[in-house]
Amino acid sequence: MGSSRASEIREVQAGYSRPDQGVLEGSPQRSKTIWGWVVVFVLLALLAVLLIGLWVGNSGGGEWGNTMRPNLMFNLHPLFMVLGFILIVGHTNLIYRFWPDANITALRIAHATLQLSGWLLMVLGVYAVGFSKDYSSKKPSHFVSVHSWIGLIVLIVMTLQWLCGFFGLLVPGCHGERRAAYRLTHVFTGNVIFLLGCAEILIGIDQLKPTASTNTLALTVAAYAILGGYLLSTNKFSKGRPDPDAAADRGEREPLTRQSGQAIYT
Repeated sequence: MGSSRASEIREVQAGYSRPDQGVLEGSPQRSKTIWGWVVVFVLLALLAVLLIGLWVGNSGGGEWGNTMRPNLMFNLHPLFMVLGFILIVGHTNLIYRFWPDANITALRIAHATLQLSGWLLMVLGVYAVGFSKDYSSKKPSHFVSVHSWIGLIVLIVMTLQWLCGFFGLLVPGCHGERRAAYRLTHVFTGNVIFLLGCAEILIGIDQLKPTASTNTLALTVAAYAILGGYLLSTNKFSKGRPDPDAAADRGEREPLTRQSGQAIYT
């Protein structure tokens, strides 16, 4: 009985239908050109890391905890921010779209882990700029610029977003319509964080000494933000099969039916 049921499930994985949607193909129907834009998105992030690395090198390098030359500590601030937000957080937001047919639990764990890693790098970046100000001979005040205010807001919202996502989506316990409703809020907030974070980095770049590398970095981040916004909003990363987790979130079990009408549940 069990082997027969397993055989039936395997048969419908290649081609099955929902009662109200007709036959769905077993392989994802994705646009062929969308992956070209994904490659461009990744290359823009790597270019941003390269450019900020050049800026750090041309500015004397970076050194953690140097109280005699706090400017070297400050140089680590933009480096950590680009590494944490552009390289890690930006790609983590798209992890569900890059692998739409992967195990949903594995994706959630990877998403949460990478988001936390990016957040930690950003916290180190904030600490670096605070340290450099504390040991600077000019003793500048903290959190007086638009850049610092928006940066603090982004970091706080990211913290709340991670905690709510961890307890609302990753940890078992929140089910049904409440979980499905929060998922929409979580996705929307993630998109806002991405665009606001990119804008925050552009404001920070504007405060650096203008050079060819910083100007190119600003253009790179702007292109990265625009392309990232497109990849987050497009529906071309479609799934080739129903998401059983989505059905569970709605508190129901959606049948996958053969064209003959026999219901098979996953």
